[in-house]
Amino acid sequence: MGDGSRAISVIKNVPPIMLFGIHQTMRRLPNWQSLPSALQDIYDEIGDPDVFSLDALAPASLNSAPVGTNSVNAFALLPKTPTQRFCERKAWAIEREIDPVRMNRLKFFVFYIRQGLGLTEALTHETIGGTLVGEGNESVVPNPLKIQLKLVLLVFDVVEKEVQTFQANLDICRKKNSEIEMQVAQCIQLVNVVMPGSRDDIYNLVQTRIDAAREDFLEVSLSEFWLLTADTQRTAGEYRDAFESLCSAYRTIGSACNGNCTPNNGGGGNSKP
Repeated sequence: MGDGSRAISVIKNVPPIMLFGIHQTMRRLPNWQSLPSALQDIYDEIGDPDVFSLDALAPASLNSAPVGTNSVNAFALLPKTPTQRFCERKAWAIEREIDPVRMNRLKFFVFYIRQGLGLTEALTHETIGGTLVGEGNESVVPNPLKIQLKLVLLVFDVVEKEVQTFQANLDICRKKNSEIEMQVAQCIQLVNVVMPGSRDDIYNLVQTRIDAAREDFLEVSLSEFWLLTADTQRTAGEYRDAFESLCSAYRTIGSACNGNCTPNNGGGGNSKP
């Protein structure tokens, strides 16, 4: 829709009588001039241009583990799944809920305009004919209005599917985070607290909750102490101890450290302030 050269080409090559027909047709379609701004509102509400980029569809290379590595290291080097990569990249969007009422209004407006365009496209002939001067016969050529309307309809169909896919993917991440949050809130030490990928998901969730609390001007100094302790324990490979520290970090969101927090650099358990 933003390809101005395509529109210019159509105008240059279409007979004036056809341009008049396009004008007469479009003026009967209410609010069609608002289509670009309606799409821009959807882009702004999503807040992520990557959602509408084909580059986001390219799969990441799935490199196998190097030859000669032991089974543990090989497992650690396995690539992250598409779900893991998406949830990590879109952590901000998972926390930032899209206003469902506003989004539904935008969707309805786009749907309304699309239906009007669809009706116009359906009633438009595939070809146009014109008598060539001095020849006495009729030349039939593709109708440029029909082509343009089909292109615009395709844009709307793709945008609608992109928005639906993005929201569905965010729901997957939110469900996954809810399960992790329940585990952290009850401090349930499942085997995933020591497994690559899952242990990082747990850490990222707690860190995200602390960052969100800080942005809301809540006290997080005590939580940051436990998060720093978990960092030290994770570096030392003490993942179960790190999980307990993450549980403490989650539970103490909103609590002050009061200057008594000293990072635990020794490992092997939690040193409470």
